[in-house]
Amino acid sequence: ALPLVIKHQYGDNLSNGIERELKGEDNGLWLSKGEVLQIELLSTSNIKGIRIIHDSDLKNIKRLPCSYPLKKNKAVMPTMMIKSYLIEYYSEQCDCWKKLIHNTLNTQRLDIQQSKQTGVRRLRLTVLDSWGGDQVHIFALGVF
Repeated sequence: ALPLVIKHQYGDNLSNGIERELKGEDNGLWLSKGEVLQIELLSTSNIKGIRIIHDSDLKNIKRLPCSYPLKKNKAVMPTMMIKSYLIEYYSEQCDCWKKLIHNTLNTQRLDIQQSKQTGVRRLRLTVLDSWGGDQVHIFALGVF
């Protein structure tokens, strides 16, 4: 993963390597729908993709279904998990934000999105929708 700074009060939680709750303490970051998370790489870099660990409510062993759409009603998607999001990068050439990744139906706790781009220094993640909650919870975010 590339060295980065996540501009949020709890941004350090997303890059500390602890990708779940630890000893009853929250080790993630809560975001509201529509909220934008600013990410800055320590140096301008060529990137290959993004890795996000979503909170899939591991306290409930049957919380996250094995496949989607569901064939039975034995499990439901965790309400605090991001369903759709947009990741953009800032282009110095055009002085504007450009789409890097637009995931419209995330169903995975481990979410790896490959998208190559050169000369990236700043990114932003916008939460578009959740699986039912007013807020979403993520445990890790990395750029590679």
